[in-house]
Amino acid sequence: MKKRTVILTVSLIAVAALLTVGVRGALSYGMLEGRVLIADNGSYLIVLDDHSPIRMSDCSRKGGAFLDLQTGDKIRILHDGVLLSYPGQTGVYWVRLLERGSGEDIPEDVLLALQELGWIESPEKLR
Repeated sequence: MKKRTVILTVSLIAVAALLTVGVRGALSYGMLEGRVLIADNGSYLIVLDDHSPIRMSDCSRKGGAFLDLQTGDKIRILHDGVLLSYPGQTGVYWVRLLERGSGEDIPEDVLLALQELGWIESPEKLR
């Protein structure tokens, strides 16, 4: 009887540990919506509604998550968390195009800030 209780206790602890690790990993993913901005160096950024630009890295299984995207397109992404830098950085696992757009859809203040940092040469080129 005592041996059975010990085995049951150890099994419950192991299951709890696995669930904790699994839930913790799942919670690190999130969804974001924003507009695409393709920088002069070829980097893809998503500009959120609050005007926060975030550099995206393609972490999809097949690669090519950003194929057919143009500056100004509205997208939704599944990402693995945002690093606190300027601009922020995130790994992207899935992209969904919500609507086509243009450089006109990117806020002017974001373009000027990225120009100062050397990400884009001129906001006028995107308009």
